[in-house]
Amino acid sequence: MDPTRHLPLFLEEARSHVEAALALVRATPARRPDRETVTALARHLHSLKGIASCVGRTPVARIADECEDILARWAGDGDPEAAGAVRSALERCEGMLSRMERGEPPDQQAAACLVARAPWRLELDLVPGTDPLPLLDALARAGGPVRSCRPS
Repeated sequence: MDPTRHLPLFLEEARSHVEAALALVRATPARRPDRETVTALARHLHSLKGIASCVGRTPVARIADECEDILARWAGDGDPEAAGAVRSALERCEGMLSRMERGEPPDQQAAACLVARAPWRLELDLVPGTDPLPLLDALARAGGPVRSCRPS
């Protein structure tokens, strides 16, 4: 599949999933969401992850994947910080889509910082030769604790 040929369709589909997911998150109180909301959010996130993966938009797919994990925590224990992390991640994803619509590359720092305030582990797969320090600096500036950085 030629990723550039399908970019307009991807952007349209991705935008619809992000907007629908954001509307659900914004309409849901920070406490534990009901089963119907969780199911709808999970469906949008999983669809977003799938279409992004199909067209090589890895940063968007990673955000959607991370959101799925955060959603599970929010649904499981009603953690209000998880609700904020899902909303923030979807807003970052929305920004990445806007950049792509303008022909700009996706913002790798946005993908790296999506869980800056959440107590989860974040792993980065960087292109060889990419300097991780700007990403780690952005994470630290966003308030996230940076404990270690090691190559895999």
